[in-house]
Amino acid sequence: MSTLLMLARASLWSRRTTVALTVLSVATSFALLLSVERLRSSAKASFEGTISGTDLLIGARGSSVQLLLYAVFRLGEPVPELSWNSYEAITTHPEVAWSVPISLGDSVRGFRVLGSTEEYFKHYRYGARSPLRLRAGRTFEADSDAVLGSEVARALGWSVGDRFPIQHGIDVHADAHDHYMFEVVGVLEPTGTPVDRTVHVSLAGLALAHHEPDEHAGHGHEGHREHAHEEHGEHDHDEQVGARLETVSAVMVGLRSKMGILQMRAWINDRPGESIMAVMPGRAFQQLWSTVGVAERTLRFVGILVALAGVLALVAIILATVSERRREMALLRSIGASPLDVAGLIVGEAVLLALASVSTALVAVYVGGWIGETMLVSRLGLRLSLGALTISDLPWVVAFVATAAVASLVPAAVSYRRTLSDGLLVRT
Repeated sequence: MSTLLMLARASLWSRRTTVALTVLSVATSFALLLSVERLRSSAKASFEGTISGTDLLIGARGSSVQLLLYAVFRLGEPVPELSWNSYEAITTHPEVAWSVPISLGDSVRGFRVLGSTEEYFKHYRYGARSPLRLRAGRTFEADSDAVLGSEVARALGWSVGDRFPIQHGIDVHADAHDHYMFEVVGVLEPTGTPVDRTVHVSLAGLALAHHEPDEHAGHGHEGHREHAHEEHGEHDHDEQVGARLETVSAVMVGLRSKMGILQMRAWINDRPGESIMAVMPGRAFQQLWSTVGVAERTLRFVGILVALAGVLALVAIILATVSERRREMALLRSIGASPLDVAGLIVGEAVLLALASVSTALVAVYVGGWIGETMLVSRLGLRLSLGALTISDLPWVVAFVATAAVASLVPAAVSYRRTLSDGLLVRT
């Protein structure tokens, strides 16, 4: 067997230009299959890891998937607002251990602005319940404080001490609420989630930004805020008096007992008055993924077809060379090789070509994945594992090489019959 593999390697090297083009062609098809599988599995894991440790996500009644996309991923159309009274009723429920209000709808140079409270940094979890960590600065103390996600700070070049207004809506050309300036007081560590592309401000500051003061009040407000910043940490919260949001986009809730999730969900959904709903994030994720399941299966099917096309191209090229190599086969017979050895040589070449194609595809996927991962993190805030070979890739590698070996039995059988008929001399 080792002798046959050495002969197969030498034969391939003698046709290295044709072989190189064949390997690139087949590697492209297998790389597409691997890329589709990586995107499918890692995108699902990344989406599921965006939020963890939150028992219920509460918002105005509507689509649970839309609420999840908007409140957690900052995607899609805005959802109906939840009144502040409903938020307070939820917060004071005896089963609620903590609650985090979320207000969305504004932006800063294309990045979403999220209004919340200090509780957001205490209770928000992602991945394997990892907490948010600061790379620099601190979290909220004054109403005008802002904490940037890592990608926001990188893209805008901002750091602690920089000041900015927010814009109404998500249009980069929208009017700015420039009568109220926020100040960067902290920058978060990268998380690989939409948090990285979010500007976090306090609810009180968000309310003040949306409150248009008269000329006298505005001037006094600016002077008051400048004075507060000069106190080196002594912040006056009197400015938030009379300024409070009337609604929030959603509320993240953690319960005292996991056993009470269904009861709490039923209490919220059946609560009289304002029409609100409670969504279990895990179940909403499953619903979201089932929605895109058809596209996911279609992508996998297309990837498999392309990989099979690559195998067929490899076999077709080997079969095309069988007639051209009849003299080579006769020479092998003359030095003692049997017809079965010649057929084995063809299979060995196919296996070596498949292995070379797989290796090339893995390198291409690794390099392309590294580039693509950086782009996806910067554009969507999602970190996908598109790097080197993983355990989940091995079945595809084995299946691809085995399929190439089985398919190569066709040119091997042709070579076997011709070797028998030709004997030691090539008949023309």
